[in-house]
Amino acid sequence: MRIGIYVTTLPTTVFINRLISDLTTAGQRVYVFGTAVQHHKKIPNVKYISYNLYSRFNLSKFFTWLRYSFLLGVWKAKEKKKLDAHLKENHVLSRHTQARFYPILWHKPTVFHVQWVKGVEDFLWVQEFGIKLLVSLRGSNIYVNPAIEPETAEQYRRVFSKLNGVHGVCRDIIRAAQPYGLPTSNAQVIYSGLPLQHFKFLPPSKRDASETLHLISVGRPSWVKGLHYAIEALARLQKGGMAFQYTIVGGAPPEELLYQVSEYGLQDRVRFVPQLATDAVIQHLQKASLLLLPSVSEGIANAAIEAMAVGTAVVASQCGGMQELITSGENGFLVAPRNPSAIASTIRFWSQLTLKEKDALANKGRATVAQNFTSERTSDAFLEFYQKHA
Repeated sequence: MRIGIYVTTLPTTVFINRLISDLTTAGQRVYVFGTAVQHHKKIPNVKYISYNLYSRFNLSKFFTWLRYSFLLGVWKAKEKKKLDAHLKENHVLSRHTQARFYPILWHKPTVFHVQWVKGVEDFLWVQEFGIKLLVSLRGSNIYVNPAIEPETAEQYRRVFSKLNGVHGVCRDIIRAAQPYGLPTSNAQVIYSGLPLQHFKFLPPSKRDASETLHLISVGRPSWVKGLHYAIEALARLQKGGMAFQYTIVGGAPPEELLYQVSEYGLQDRVRFVPQLATDAVIQHLQKASLLLLPSVSEGIANAAIEAMAVGTAVVASQCGGMQELITSGENGFLVAPRNPSAIASTIRFWSQLTLKEKDALANKGRATVAQNFTSERTSDAFLEFYQKHA
């Protein structure tokens, strides 16, 4: 089986890199298609087909087009002519689209897995050449984009019934896609997994004791992540005399968050950290008391899975698929979305638990990850998914 993975841009996400690596380890032939926007580390034994947008004279796209035009013109002239006719009919025949699509036609994977559903309509043509088209449903692409972009909702209604297979990161995201015409018959839930053996578990009783709570959030500082609700919750805790430090990892903060931090006088307690490599994020999680995930919309946050793997408790909004990961009060905490009071009271509740109770919560969190969210389980499920639709 030849597995084509379309990632849009390179470097791609940690989860997708883990999937690619696991598939290769399982002996599959993996081809990764995308546009390289900066230098990226390549996974051994994976065939990367991309052109570089960071090259000095930006000639990479031209040479990609030239190479695959020649290969197809000599060995697959009829298929090249058929694809060009399709592009012309859809008014997108250009060197740019040919540079994107010619490599896919040349390598002709058995299955072609588009990682982001928005824009998948561009790839329906692969089915005319016997390639099975699969797509993943993740986060904002389902929960947010079609709700605020009518054209995206219409695209989904046109496309969903035409796809050969659909992967959802949680059950709730499959449910959320059904109003846009997704048939459940070709949809499969596969949870994100991580290599648990690389995540050192450190329960609260084994961590450095401190009277200061170390709180952390991980993710881009978008309104969808609800960080302003967490900041408001912390302002309430500050009034109550609680000592804490809050670190937000994920990029430059928007001005409204900076203003909010200043307005509440939290400048010495809240810090924003740029995007970090996975290992650095894990180190932050291992040192944290709690991970705050006050999202307005969420599938199943990878940061929450990682936190539970290392023994850090999670306080998350009950939205999307988070209740498929967290059973509130047993392996973490769920609070109502957009509710700073609930976030603050949950943080207070956790801080008053005994070390034995905190350890029990952490142990159950780790057990949840071990049962349902490992790389081995995920890669096995994806292989089954690909073989089913090949």
